[in-house]
Amino acid sequence: MTTLHLIRHGQTPNNVAGALDTALPGAGLTDLGMRQAEDLVRRFDGTPLDRVVSSAHRRAVLTAAPLTRARALEPLQDEGFGEVGAGDLEMMTTHESHMTYLTTVFDWSEGELDERMPGGPDGHSVLERYEAAIARAVEGLADDAAVAVVSHGAVIRLWATSQASGITPKDAEHKRLLNTTVVTLEGRPGDWRFVGWDDPNIVDAGASDPTADAEDDD
Repeated sequence: MTTLHLIRHGQTPNNVAGALDTALPGAGLTDLGMRQAEDLVRRFDGTPLDRVVSSAHRRAVLTAAPLTRARALEPLQDEGFGEVGAGDLEMMTTHESHMTYLTTVFDWSEGELDERMPGGPDGHSVLERYEAAIARAVEGLADDAAVAVVSHGAVIRLWATSQASGITPKDAEHKRLLNTTVVTLEGRPGDWRFVGWDDPNIVDAGASDPTADAEDDD
């Protein structure tokens, strides 16, 4: 079976500012974010990887780069791994905008896929494009291959809880998905099983980071 490691990108200035930054190309990484990206090399030491793919957002490309270089793999990007579009909430920093964004994503994870982000996508379109990107990421590899995908907090949470057995939306709602948290699944397209949720050692506990939040966070 294929092993799939879904990695949230490293910290960005807009994570620190609490801005809903979802459009391309997006922000780069802070100094701490670069350290988090470099630390992925250590964290994956001894873990087989056949392919590393990132979203096309600058922060994801930069996060994937150290791991890709360390494994002498081709750097690959796929826009399908991008974040849930914030629509009318783009770059907003208010508590109200954060709650609207997160509540919409949590509602999708509970099956309310017809609901639409204000001025943005519905849940069906987000899951369909992410599922298509997953299929492309594993295409042509052996059944026992391992793939790392550098992506984004809200969409990783949504897709993993929607597509994998062994973890429910309620489970994920009470977990923070920090910068460079790794969510690991095993299986094949259409049949994934949750394996683990690995938080990073290098964090910024004081940052206002809305797409990391669990449902019960303030």
